[in-house]
Amino acid sequence: MVQAGVVDVLARRDRARALAALGQVEQAALGTRTELRALRAVLGTPEAAATTGAGAFCRTTLERIVGEAQLAGHPVLAYIDRHVDELAAEQRATIVRITQEALTNARKHAGRAPTALEIVVRDDAVRLEVRNAAAADGPALSAGAGLGLRGMSERAQAVGGRLDAGPSGGGWIVRAELPRPEFAAVV
Repeated sequence: MVQAGVVDVLARRDRARALAALGQVEQAALGTRTELRALRAVLGTPEAAATTGAGAFCRTTLERIVGEAQLAGHPVLAYIDRHVDELAAEQRATIVRITQEALTNARKHAGRAPTALEIVVRDDAVRLEVRNAAAADGPALSAGAGLGLRGMSERAQAVGGRLDAGPSGGGWIVRAELPRPEFAAVV
C-alpha cells in the first residue's frame, strides 16, 4: 500500500522508478497472498502447511526484497544469517514483513541514503536491525499515515517479540528482537 502511494509522486519525477515501484507492488501482493496462506496453514493442520507454501519465507525472499530496494535506487547493505531458513514459519513471515516495511520506510523518508540490514539468528532469539543514514536532500517522499511502525510493532508482539524504532545519528533505526520458542524450554 505504501509503495502504491508513492507511484503518483514518482511518476511525475522519474518514470523508471515509478515502474519499478509498480513491480514492487505486484511482488508485495504476491508475497502477501503467500503469507496469508502460510498463516492459514499455521492456524490449520500440518497437511495444509505442506500444500500452502508455509515455508516460502526464507533467506531467498529477504534477498529479493533487498534486491528490489536496490533496483529502485536505494543503497542497501545486507547481512542475512544463513540460519534464518531454520526458523518457524511465523517467525520467518514476521521477519520478512518487518524487513519489507522498514526498508520501504527508509526509502520513503531517507531517499537514497545508505541503509544497513542485519538479521542475526541466535539460539534464544532473532535480532533484526534496519538502520539508515540521514537523508542528504531531505525526505524523499511524503510522510504518509504513520501506520508502518505500529504494524511492525504488532507483528513483533504477535510472536512474543518487541520492536523499537527511532532517530539514530541523524538517521533512523528499527530494531526487532523475536524469541525462538523452540529454545525456551532448553536449560
